[in-house]
Amino acid sequence: GVEIGDAYARLFKTILDDLTRQAQRRQPEGHTFGTCRSCRFHRRAGEEAGSCAKTDHALAEADRDRLCRLYSWAD
Repeated sequence: GVEIGDAYARLFKTILDDLTRQAQRRQPEGHTFGTCRSCRFHRRAGEEAGSCAKTDHALAEADRDRLCRLYSWAD
């Protein structure tokens, strides 16, 4: 793999943090994004566990840790 120096890693993190903040500011009021697993629409129990209540789609285990544009904070 490719190794980058600490200075480049810090610069990359700073740029990524800034882009994330900009994306969050552009979301409609009250909206944000996060992983499916921490979203209020993520079904955690029952027959439909692991699916999205908003889209009614089943989510693969690996997909539950990805960012979602329809994310809503869990209560």
